Amino acid sequence: MLVQILELSYSFRCLVTSATRWMNRMSRTECQFLKASSTIRRLLLTLLAFLWCVSWGRPISAQTPAATATEVPARESIAESNLATIVFAASASTRTSWSQSDSETIVGRIVDFNASNIIYQLPPDQTLKTRNSSDVSKVAFEWLSKDAAGTHEAFESGNYSEVVRLGKLAIASGLLPSWQQRLLVARMVESFWQLNQKVIAGKLFLSLLKDSSPALAYASAPLIWQPTKVDSAMTETALGWVKESESIDSQLLGASWLLGTSESTLASEALQRISRQPNVLLARLAAAQQWRVATPKEVASRFQDWRAVRDRLPVAFQSGPTLTIAEKLERASLPSEALDEYIRIIAVEPQKSYASRFARKRAAEILRSLNRTEEANRLLPSS
Repeated sequence: MLVQILELSYSFRCLVTSATRWMNRMSRTECQFLKASSTIRRLLLTLLAFLWCVSWGRPISAQTPAATATEVPARESIAESNLATIVFAASASTRTSWSQSDSETIVGRIVDFNASNIIYQLPPDQTLKTRNSSDVSKVAFEWLSKDAAGTHEAFESGNYSEVVRLGKLAIASGLLPSWQQRLLVARMVESFWQLNQKVIAGKLFLSLLKDSSPALAYASAPLIWQPTKVDSAMTETALGWVKESESIDSQLLGASWLLGTSESTLASEALQRISRQPNVLLARLAAAQQWRVATPKEVASRFQDWRAVRDRLPVAFQSGPTLTIAEKLERASLPSEALDEYIRIIAVEPQKSYASRFARKRAAEILRSLNRTEEANRLLPSS
């Protein structure tokens, strides 16, 4: 599997590094017995390259749904990041709108960003600060390897196959600190989903959460928010998560996949259970998942309440629930209200993201149905 490939590469890089450091610590006399040290290093590197190629050559599609995901390798940062822009979300009680205008933005150097905290230094005196990582709604920074930067560019342009290819190389390079690895893998999760390799996306996402990933990783969670075909592999995997896993994350993901299938009753029970548990983020996401099964008659009386629940989520997690609200409003013959939701996504999401592109297309179609052709052409000139 992908995660196993990354772990294999990292383990052998550690072997090479350790061997090199050991030889460097030896005395001059000892080194006389190791005149071939450079040759040994080349052999180790050759072995690493060979094993990497063998692992790379195994097609990802050959993975079976029953394969067990392993943890993403975690380690200390080996490179210091440049300045990053960190956006902290306002609390639900103080936020006055769905935009980020009332959020707090700081510029600092990220030291670590994990499930518990974000640790950063503030210029010019490099004062060390620690805050709860669940307060972070967005980070913008410079990637610390060329492949990672290329992965980000490919993701922004919607070239998901390239995201997977370059993402593997970036993580295997050993140039990224752990917190950047986590955010990069999150992009790979989204890319596998868009490439219709959904079981891989789900397993990789759950592995990502085991690597002390911050709550922000849930912005990339492969939850179903729009009508999606669920095949037998997804169903089998999801049933295992819901029935056998003690992890709330696994149960939420499995219930999301099963909600539109013949196992919808099992899924609904799981979502109701999760919506009552203490983790507020997961509880609200579970509640939002249940909107997907509302009938058109129910939508008209409930969508305002849905909006209130959605608005209590940090902005980074609102895209999926907003797409569900918009889709349900369209089906309930409330096009103007659906248009408002799509425009909201266009305003908040990156212009080239999947959600933004989809929202532009749907908004343009609604505008044309309302005889607002000029506005539709401004929104989507190429259509």
